[in-house]
Amino acid sequence: MQFLLNLPLRYKFWLVNGVSFAGMLVLTLFAILDYRHGLLEQRQAQARMALHYQAVTTAAGDTTALLFRIEEGRVQWLSSAQSEPAGLRQRLQAVRIQSGFQWRDAVADAGFNHYWADFFSSDPLRYLALHGSGRDQAVGMVVEVPSILQLCWEKAPYYGTVVFLMMVLVLFASQMLIQFVSKPITVLRQAMLKVHQHGDLAVRVDSDSSDEVGQMTQAFNQMVKDLSRIVT
Repeated sequence: MQFLLNLPLRYKFWLVNGVSFAGMLVLTLFAILDYRHGLLEQRQAQARMALHYQAVTTAAGDTTALLFRIEEGRVQWLSSAQSEPAGLRQRLQAVRIQSGFQWRDAVADAGFNHYWADFFSSDPLRYLALHGSGRDQAVGMVVEVPSILQLCWEKAPYYGTVVFLMMVLVLFASQMLIQFVSKPITVLRQAMLKVHQHGDLAVRVDSDSSDEVGQMTQAFNQMVKDLSRIVT
């Protein structure tokens, strides 16, 4: 605390700027977290609708989606736009088909591992959606949701530009405040030193403001005036 008290005024303003910058980064991170959460819910709802359609029509339908069919333990890849992801059949071996919609997250742990995966995992098979008929048959979809790190790189130009413009505005405002505050204080300090070192009681400091610094300047002028009257 004493270190902060001894810091020059301009450095205290810079410290406030640093805290503001850190706060902007935290807000940006929370914005990306909220965006990913909304994206995950949107993809889940889309998968539910798409798989319900596939289960009703029993047709491949849109082959651009990452669709597959499970029938008596056999996996059939339906997408012609992309090859079957490696490890899909192994991932589906432990799946127990149930009637209706199923949403499967490969990271079942709700603790640290889950948050770590949200930030850094690039597993393309993490999210799987299934719609089972209850007769060892189901249609499924690989749901691709980018990690938070991937979203950060993807949104970096947008959020980076916003944060940069905000920091330029904050720095400009900070420099203006530094000039408004430190300049009259520096002038007042020089006047005090002149009185102290040379005993010049004719020193006066001009002040156009009525804030705390202006009030302190007026008090100094009145004090020097009273001392000059006493001395003479």
